[in-house]
Amino acid sequence: MHSTVEKAASLALVVGTILLPGTANASPPDQQALLEIVERQSAEIEMLKSRLSALENQVPAATPATVAAGGSGIEWSDGAPTFTDPDTGTDFRIRGRVLIDASSTFGSDHDDRNITTTGLRSARLGFEGGVGENFFYQFESEFTDNTLEVKGALVGWRSNVGNLGYDVRFGNMLNDRSLESSTGNDETPFLERSITATALNPTQGYFGVGVMARLYGRNWHASLQYVGDDVDDDWSSSDGNALIMRAHFNPALGGETFAHVGGWGYREELSEANPGYSRNTVIGGRLNDNVRVSLGDIGSFSGGDAYGLELGIVHPTTWAFAEAGKRDFEVEGHAAYDSVQADTFNISVGHIFGGAVGYSKRNGRLSRPEISSPISAGGPGALEILARYERLDYRDAPYGGDGSAITLGANWHLTGWSKLMLNLIHWKTDNRSGPFAGPDSGNTVTTRMQVSF
Repeated sequence: MHSTVEKAASLALVVGTILLPGTANASPPDQQALLEIVERQSAEIEMLKSRLSALENQVPAATPATVAAGGSGIEWSDGAPTFTDPDTGTDFRIRGRVLIDASSTFGSDHDDRNITTTGLRSARLGFEGGVGENFFYQFESEFTDNTLEVKGALVGWRSNVGNLGYDVRFGNMLNDRSLESSTGNDETPFLERSITATALNPTQGYFGVGVMARLYGRNWHASLQYVGDDVDDDWSSSDGNALIMRAHFNPALGGETFAHVGGWGYREELSEANPGYSRNTVIGGRLNDNVRVSLGDIGSFSGGDAYGLELGIVHPTTWAFAEAGKRDFEVEGHAAYDSVQADTFNISVGHIFGGAVGYSKRNGRLSRPEISSPISAGGPGALEILARYERLDYRDAPYGGDGSAITLGANWHLTGWSKLMLNLIHWKTDNRSGPFAGPDSGNTVTTRMQVSF
């Protein structure tokens, strides 16, 4: 440091000689005074350098990447990332599911029904998102039954009118019809939807291209939907179409318990290209095509009406639901009859340990349970036990049969987005046509490993 001071002093002497008033012959300034000034300045410089070094070693409060992103971020929830940008109100989320099933049937009088099968019930991948508070969209494609199909593919607009909310959506969408038909197949408590959902479906199925408007209150909703055939349907003839309506209400029963009261109906018109119609409905699980209740061939039918009622009670850890419905097939060109009716009924109960019942008051449908302590957080997950009775009657048709099933089930919810499922089904059928005609009964054990995000 002294060498630095001496050099600075020498420099100061030269500068002072040049800048101080007077001629070159003037007396030089006092050297001791100059040395004191330079030493003080040198000390201040060293102090400033120390402060600058300390500031350079500190971690900044906001990284350049965060600043450049304008406050956007990624949130991981339910097993998938959601990308959000609060500045623009934009969000984008990956969606997907994998459902792997196994089934074994025994006890039937027909050997062809006593089979063991496995299958990839569903492999779905897609995305959903929104821009601002109003605009939203969704697209999903699914591989199932060895075919690739488009499922949800829609755009929509949502907003409020006073205290009520509403949305309007256009595209290929899941129908809002019955409690379990309007619930995704990865959110139903049993491996298969109820008999009311499966047997009373419109001809175009669970999905159709069209427009839907929904109105929401605090504990109710109502919807109106006009749909044509599924987006993957044949384009060589005109679509059939259906006008579908549904509403639900959740009256309070005291405490945290409330009821579910709902109803639905639709009017269906089929294309003139519609051939003869026959429907065989699963009663012992989707992976055994031989265990079905047969409607039989009713000839050409032009459409018809269907309607149903829904009742239920929901407690934080316990639920019970019942559904009943009818469908009229309008038959053309048959001398003996001009309509055929199908009747369904199902009732189910369940209780969850370590979680809360999954139910959406906004849509009046089932949803994923809330898991108190998932295994991803070091907990045991949640155990759900359930039972269901269901009945289907096609006997109003000339060759129609009937059937019933009792199902006992258990679901181990590992997390909110993954679970293991087990269903034990005792079924009965009495078909009046087809290869398995006559009374028959048996048992089917079905399992599922599911990941859905």
